[in-house]
Amino acid sequence: MLARIVDDLLALEGDMVIVGRSSGTEDSLRQARDNDADMLVTQDGQGSGTCVDAILAGRPLSIFAIDRDGRNGSAITLARRPVAFDNAGKAGLADAIRRVAVDR
Repeated sequence: MLARIVDDLLALEGDMVIVGRSSGTEDSLRQARDNDADMLVTQDGQGSGTCVDAILAGRPLSIFAIDRDGRNGSAITLARRPVAFDNAGKAGLADAIRRVAVDR
């Protein structure tokens, strides 16, 4: 039901396109990457055992990925930060998503 509400709210936004959906048992992170998404919107606490659930359930995590040649690497930081829906109206969710997209 939440997915349908999110779909309906974001469908009204001209600058947002929903590129895919997952059932909750699928790897939504992989699907987001496969669909070239900029943002993954998910429900917290699904508990379905996916990679996204593991990221959401734990404390902040950093990943250090070493390049194949062993000479360089990349740092990826996964950190949770609260985001308020400042506007209680229909645009509240979309506005919050836009703020997160600008901050990344």
